[in-house]
Amino acid sequence: MSDLVFGLDTFGDVPTDDSGHPVSDARAIRLVLDEAVLAEETGVDVLALGEHHRPEFAISSPETVLAGIATRTSRTRAIKTLGVGRFDLIYTTGAQPISARLRTVELYGTKVLPMVRDILAG
Repeated sequence: MSDLVFGLDTFGDVPTDDSGHPVSDARAIRLVLDEAVLAEETGVDVLALGEHHRPEFAISSPETVLAGIATRTSRTRAIKTLGVGRFDLIYTTGAQPISARLRTVELYGTKVLPMVRDILAG
């Protein structure tokens, strides 16, 4: 039987203060770092960070937050999650046909960006 691995994920949700106002992104990131320490203290094996560019989520650069977590933890594995399209753009290899890479960029331009525009406008 294999060992059970317990993990959590977050986009760095921006909480509200006592008066109901969102805290600053800097404060929300500090809270994520505190949560990573607590996760390690309570036996969490993996902490996955997602990237978002919306007001209700503070993590827009998981790599930066991962570096901060690494300075405060020693056992918990902290990882970055990627959507399929983002993964394709970052990790494509030269062996992949150019048409496949162009299709990924095309889908971002025709599907993802219009959705982002609608979200930001609304």
